[in-house]
Amino acid sequence: MVLTVKKFLGDLYGLTTGFTYRELNRERFENKIDYMRDFIDVVSKVDPGYTKAGGRFFLQLCGVVNWHIP
Repeated sequence: MVLTVKKFLGDLYGLTTGFTYRELNRERFENKIDYMRDFIDVVSKVDPGYTKAGGRFFLQLCGVVNWHIP
């Protein structure tokens, strides 16, 4: 259940009105990164190898990390 909430928050931060990348503060950026990493870690243990969900989240994680670089 907690992982599901983290996944949805990871999806929403940066892509939802009021929470776009330009509107996110540092704490929400860091939360998004943490939520996405947690999800990727669990998915890689439950379903090892290259998965569609893992790949999509990893790609999104790369984008947010690049956006966040000061």
